[in-house]
Amino acid sequence: MALAQAWLWASGCTRAWLTTDVDRKLRAHGFYRHRGWVDCKVEDGLRWMQLFPPGGASRRNG
Repeated sequence: MALAQAWLWASGCTRAWLTTDVDRKLRAHGFYRHRGWVDCKVEDGLRWMQLFPPGGASRRNG
């Protein structure tokens, strides 16, 4: 995961996003939260999460 994130930031990406299940009890939610991902929105049965580069854009919770 760290290698993929480093590649994104080195490539000029300013925000990464992913979708996962809306159930916060599932391991995926904790896995991503532990790595700095934040909830963005819940839409159409999916939880959208986003990650900003270190020292990058503000970490907004939407």
